[in-house]
Amino acid sequence: NKVFGYYIEITHANTEKVPSDYIRKQTMVNAERYITPELKDYEIVVLNAEEQILDTERHLFDALCKTLAQNAKALLDTARALAHLDVFLSLADVAVREGYARPKLTDDDRLLIRDGRHPVVERTLPDGTRYVPNDTHFDSMARIHIITGPNMSGKSTYIRQVAIITLMAQIGSFVPADEATIGMVDRIFARIGAQDEISAGYSTFMVEMVETARLLSGSTKRSLLILDEVGRGTSTYDGLAIARAVIEYIHNNPRLNCRTLFATHYHELIELPNILPRARNFNVAVSDDKDEIVFLHKVIPGGADLNLFKPATQSGRVQARARYFPEIDPVAPMAVCVARFAVVKAHRVLLRAWKIVAEKIPAARLVLVGDGLLLEENRADAAALGIQGSVVFAGRRHDVPELLRAADAGVLSSVGSEGFSRAVLEY
Repeated sequence: NKVFGYYIEITHANTEKVPSDYIRKQTMVNAERYITPELKDYEIVVLNAEEQILDTERHLFDALCKTLAQNAKALLDTARALAHLDVFLSLADVAVREGYARPKLTDDDRLLIRDGRHPVVERTLPDGTRYVPNDTHFDSMARIHIITGPNMSGKSTYIRQVAIITLMAQIGSFVPADEATIGMVDRIFARIGAQDEISAGYSTFMVEMVETARLLSGSTKRSLLILDEVGRGTSTYDGLAIARAVIEYIHNNPRLNCRTLFATHYHELIELPNILPRARNFNVAVSDDKDEIVFLHKVIPGGADLNLFKPATQSGRVQARARYFPEIDPVAPMAVCVARFAVVKAHRVLLRAWKIVAEKIPAARLVLVGDGLLLEENRADAAALGIQGSVVFAGRRHDVPELLRAADAGVLSSVGSEGFSRAVLEY
């Protein structure tokens, strides 16, 4: 009972049998309640037991802390040794199981990887699928790799695997490659993925630009940069301008000029190695097998081939041209310009250059593909130059891939006045 504590209850019918040392505590309607000195002592022990338990636990814990404090150095040294052993054992186990190689770390700025692999992706491939290894070569004259190629071809996986191999080498691990020489890096920066931070008021493009700015301001000559699709968060032309500006800044800034892997879909950037001596073009190989595109996942030197369609035979070209350009002699010289930039001035330079071609080859025709308003401007300029008869304004009624296949001389992409005139005159 919470008021009277422990007691012994005896009915009235049995009160005459109660021992003499029982002390009556409470009278009920049908019974009497008694206590004894022994029961009272037990009650005190039970009620004080919780407090005694806490005192005992505190005493034992204080004693344990004192013992640990006296042996703290030995315990910490043991824990540190076990942690190192656990890390090294795990890395060694993976290295043996997966066939990793011992990297060579140097103080120079080279980064050489032969047959490198992505340690995670190669483990998650379906059974029977072999991971395609790739080489990487950075030295003093090759600082920026511009990597082009179609979606799903492996550009992102490749640039990430280089960063992972570099990181693994510098933490003391063997690496997923046949051979690796890693010039020490001070930082690895990555600008990969597309996501917004609405809670912070950042759009996808703003997140991309903030991360890019942090990368450019925080990197040094010894850094490794991996950038994937910089500029895709905005319009095509603005994104291309941003991507080009980032590459040129990394290349020309004396504080940077660091090892950089730049994956992009802006194929116009493959012209940069012509003006940036330490930039190199690479692309992910693609095979055109029986009218099917097959990704080989192999990174090879050179820019991506924009025309991935199977080359047409001479008769096929004639048939395609007769179908899409009935106003042009099927066997006459023809050039196709896909007008990607609405730059009227650049197109006027193109038309002036084409006038020279038309005077030398009267049968030649220039096919312009672009926006309606832009083509109206071009049509007026062609009439002013007197070459309207040698220019075909296709608009957007034709499928661009078919236009590419129909062109005998390839594609002249509008990349600026100088590029226009040079391409046309070379043709």
